[in-house]
Amino acid sequence: MTIANNFLLYFNKEMFSPYYRCKIKFPSIELPLFTCNSVLHAFELSKLIFFGNYDKLFFAASMKFPKECIQAGYDIPNYNSVLWRNVKQSIMYQIEFQKYLQNKDLQMKLISDAYKDIEFVYTNPLDSFWGIGTGEYTSTALHKDQWNGKNIHGQIIKQVREDIIRTL
Repeated sequence: MTIANNFLLYFNKEMFSPYYRCKIKFPSIELPLFTCNSVLHAFELSKLIFFGNYDKLFFAASMKFPKECIQAGYDIPNYNSVLWRNVKQSIMYQIEFQKYLQNKDLQMKLISDAYKDIEFVYTNPLDSFWGIGTGEYTSTALHKDQWNGKNIHGQIIKQVREDIIRTL
């Protein structure tokens, strides 16, 4: 994690990352409560639930590592990319909000004044939707106009921070 030019650059092992390992109780109205190992884990379970793929759900819930979780989200028989595109940001926001609501130590770090005027930047070089499409240590990471991605995850973290502060 690097802070420079009012950017906080983070990748997979830092607390802001969807890969960061922490417990998140995953609520569902019609299903039992799952405890996930990361935001990514909860996100992939959400995808299975959204598309009604319950046969894979309990298997995926038992997975321990993020890459396994991603694999579980592939090959969903009735997957519809248009439908998923319309809801995935909202789902990611809800899970990230729960992450910081349920993990008080992470919540205190997120709302600290150290991050008051910071732009959160997810430096995943392989992801141009959730991240900026370039790595933390590249010359383009500190130049927003040169990013190859949308940084949606960074925007979600900023919104979660603001919303948690508002609820306190």
